[in-house]
Amino acid sequence: MITEQRVKELMVAALRENAPALQVGADVVLDDATVLLGAKSVLDSIAFINFTTDVEEKIHAEIGAPLILKLYEIHDCNAGKATLTIGDMARIVAKVVIRDCAHA
Repeated sequence: MITEQRVKELMVAALRENAPALQVGADVVLDDATVLLGAKSVLDSIAFINFTTDVEEKIHAEIGAPLILKLYEIHDCNAGKATLTIGDMARIVAKVVIRDCAHA
């Protein structure tokens, strides 16, 4: 099964590999506190959707099972927060993988 730490690694890889298309500068620090959505986000809304798709594909390749991230679930799990960080999203995605892809 994939760990939260591995999800973070795949997320950072997706951001770095697609940095120009996602408009993420090479000098941007990517860690748990990096904001993906909200004020001072490193991504705009379209780039976030593309990033999410990249993460789905990377996790699929890693675990051998398809994964569909539903944006409303990410929102619901992050309710009450003004931003979504890499750490927040990794925690949410790891839970979704465990829930939806336990057979992998």
